[in-house]
Amino acid sequence: MTGIAEKMRAAGYKTHMTGKWDAGMATFDHTPMGRGYDTFFGYYHHANDYWDQTLSAGSTVQVDSCYARGMKIVDLWDTTKPANKKNGTVYEEYLFTQNSLDIIMKHNVEDPLFLFHSFHIVHTPLQVPKEYEDRFSILRNKHRRKYAAMVQYMDHAVAKMVAAFEAKGMWENT
Repeated sequence: MTGIAEKMRAAGYKTHMTGKWDAGMATFDHTPMGRGYDTFFGYYHHANDYWDQTLSAGSTVQVDSCYARGMKIVDLWDTTKPANKKNGTVYEEYLFTQNSLDIIMKHNVEDPLFLFHSFHIVHTPLQVPKEYEDRFSILRNKHRRKYAAMVQYMDHAVAKMVAAFEAKGMWENT
């Protein structure tokens, strides 16, 4: 299967992906790099714990088989190697947003850019920094409160990326 990143790279674009892959990893050809991305910072499975980047019990309708066996597997990657020094440091979406912002700010505007930022947020497990959840304290249902906070966190991340594209002079040509 040919992915959009392969087509974009063939057309001369620099191709980068940040966030949730969840589209295969059995062989290199199934990974983001095998599908045409120059770089990838993210995870392969359905969902991680947002704080330590391990497979989450709440990632799917059925409990993950590795998790069920007591395996605490970290799923955070920097292109072709584990992102060892980054896992467990801060909220995962913060890492992803910073990665995409770094790509934008370091990008040579003379080269076309294809950046795919695949949010993990607004997905189980419902985890969000406390200061975001506190903004929705009026919501009594804890799941709705967390979900609303996660949506706001994503909105703020999108706003940061838009501002970065504007600052780089790339917003009108993205």
